[in-house]
Amino acid sequence: MGPNLWGYAAMGTLVVGAAIAGIIWANSEKEERDRADTDTIKCMTQNISTHEKRHLAKLSNSSDYEPLWNAYSEVFPRCVGRADQWERKDRLMTYAWQLMLATSDGFAALRKAER
Repeated sequence: MGPNLWGYAAMGTLVVGAAIAGIIWANSEKEERDRADTDTIKCMTQNISTHEKRHLAKLSNSSDYEPLWNAYSEVFPRCVGRADQWERKDRLMTYAWQLMLATSDGFAALRKAER
């Protein structure tokens, strides 16, 4: 190989190496974001007081979801693990709310009692 071919081979190796490093970094960043989102959703469903659950249950029985959304917005800041979660706040609150409705028998009983 001539001197130019070695240079091109080295450049190609660097580009491929950088691409692989970028893919690995992007995957680890996504995994970290997903883990933080899971922790935040878990916090918004499990780490709220009985008083807050009652308040959310009462508000959830109304056809106007704005007060419910505002109440859940008060819980969200306590549970944020990463700054970029504020960009996904609506989605994270929706997931937490759906999870609480679907999996919490205690919350279902509170909703029924608050009717």
